[in-house]
Amino acid sequence: MGQLKGISFPKPGQYGISTQDTIAANDTPKQLSSQASNFVIDATGKLCSREDFVQQTSGFSGTIHQVFNHRNNDGTDTLLSAAAGVIYSGISSLTSRFDYRAGSQIVDVGGAKTGATATGLANDATTYTYQISVDGGGAQTISITGSAAQTYTQLLSQIASDIAGATVSLVGGNLKFVSDTTGASSSISLTSGGGGTNLLTTLTNFVAVHTATAGTAAQENWQFASLTGKIFAAQAGQAFTCMDEATFAVESVVGQPWTSSPNVVIAADGRIWAADDAAGGNSYTVWWSDLLNGKALNSGDAGSLDVRNVWPSGQDAIVALAFMSGRLVILGRRSILLYTLPANHDPASMELTDVISNLGCAARDSVVIANGDLYFLSDDGIYKIPKLAQTISLLPVPVKTSKMMADDVLTTYAAETMTRVRGGYYPKQRWYVLNAPTANKVYCVHVDRVIPDPVAVPAMTTWTNTGNPFRAFTVDKDGAWYTGMVDGIGKYTGYTSDGGNSAYTVDWYSLWDDFQDETRLKHLKSFAATLEATSGQTGTFKWKTDYRSMVNSVAFTCSSGEFSDGIGTISGSIGRSCQVAMFGFSFPVSGTKITLNALRIFAQPGATKIR
Repeated sequence: MGQLKGISFPKPGQYGISTQDTIAANDTPKQLSSQASNFVIDATGKLCSREDFVQQTSGFSGTIHQVFNHRNNDGTDTLLSAAAGVIYSGISSLTSRFDYRAGSQIVDVGGAKTGATATGLANDATTYTYQISVDGGGAQTISITGSAAQTYTQLLSQIASDIAGATVSLVGGNLKFVSDTTGASSSISLTSGGGGTNLLTTLTNFVAVHTATAGTAAQENWQFASLTGKIFAAQAGQAFTCMDEATFAVESVVGQPWTSSPNVVIAADGRIWAADDAAGGNSYTVWWSDLLNGKALNSGDAGSLDVRNVWPSGQDAIVALAFMSGRLVILGRRSILLYTLPANHDPASMELTDVISNLGCAARDSVVIANGDLYFLSDDGIYKIPKLAQTISLLPVPVKTSKMMADDVLTTYAAETMTRVRGGYYPKQRWYVLNAPTANKVYCVHVDRVIPDPVAVPAMTTWTNTGNPFRAFTVDKDGAWYTGMVDGIGKYTGYTSDGGNSAYTVDWYSLWDDFQDETRLKHLKSFAATLEATSGQTGTFKWKTDYRSMVNSVAFTCSSGEFSDGIGTISGSIGRSCQVAMFGFSFPVSGTKITLNALRIFAQPGATKIR
């Protein structure tokens, strides 16, 4: 038998997870992990436990699927969230601001109408008609005598007397018909007819009867944008919405150029940009608003861009928009277009300067600008486009940041609904995170902690949260980081979990290690690990052998004597003879941070084993 031999894991796992290369053949792979669950990499390059998203909301029952931080004109913040057909504001308590659970339909009369505004109907006995169906029922005829409806107050009263099961009011200066019921069976359908003169098209400044919006108990997949005191919201199947930041009153968006409604909206370069009206048959046009007036889409220097003739691989569809380094990035499903704006920032003069073929975006809300780079989820992994990169340069564009976890990422997102996938960025730590709510998993990309060449991509870890997946992410002006979750809003703060559904553990495993000689048996003897933890912290040391799934383990407690100053060493005996082994830890998070400083494994070399 040989002398006792030790192997050392300096800063174990400091380069994050590698599920593609599972064998530690030299020193660098010893700094990789096969698992690093609920760990992050700190400023010193050590794995440590992540903090918890602690529940901040009381008195709310439901699941928050989308969150957005709106910056008000006075510099304050308003956190918006969406759950079960309602947009809310607030953190500690949620206030309903926009309820879209009922089916509805908007008649655009140019906005700005009030009760006293003249309707434009003839002041005589002319009969004006239109028809409405509520919740799929038979047609009800609206019949109005012109002289009885000279103002909108009179018109609303006359319409209300003719319809059952629905209401009509002025919302954002336009007529809005709303069903009295809510949920998926709630609907409004306006059609011309009834035998008289067309009521709606006769109204002064009539623009259009917009596509009806069905009722819902879900549809929380809004994309929000902020511009000049207004909050804009877009989602497929819902009317494009603008709210005032102070009152949350819905305001009219003049001259909406799409047929149905866009699914994409961003604010950038002093404008609102929108795209992806799939229901209207148009996923190839980008629309932009007048400068500093997001509600004006058909006046000033508002305009549009049809990209059908520049897709590099035939027909494609816009999934997302982003703005970086003076460029508009149009992310299609199978390709990406980069337009550069001129010095005067006039979109009408922007030029196509780069094209990325055979790679597109799989999830709108995966698109995040993180530390100046653009991150997104594609069909084969997580990618980034560097902020100054050009496809004609020698830089690799884009960079596949998930290549060390390629198969794991593919398997995870194959089971996800892409409209539920959301990315986020935490500037304080420079993490790009991407959730997978079905798998209850978050990929954490450590943007500025790059694995040395030749790998040269950011280190990654994963997170999970028992029974309560993280649904969406946003950060406020003070750097506080929030998530949407069951029963409200969670804030990233501290290591004391709420208990129950938000309890979590940290788990780490090394790669398989052959002690630099897989041909010889190793008789495992003991381990020693230096940790930063408080006395009383419990944990489990684990090991596997010879590629088998069976887990061996020994429990330990950080003693008060050894860990009196928050750092100490735990050690213990281990056993089994093997050719290769994998080592790991598991800790319940119980109020304090846990950091892995070093791990040493001791084994006695045995005979050469020939298989």
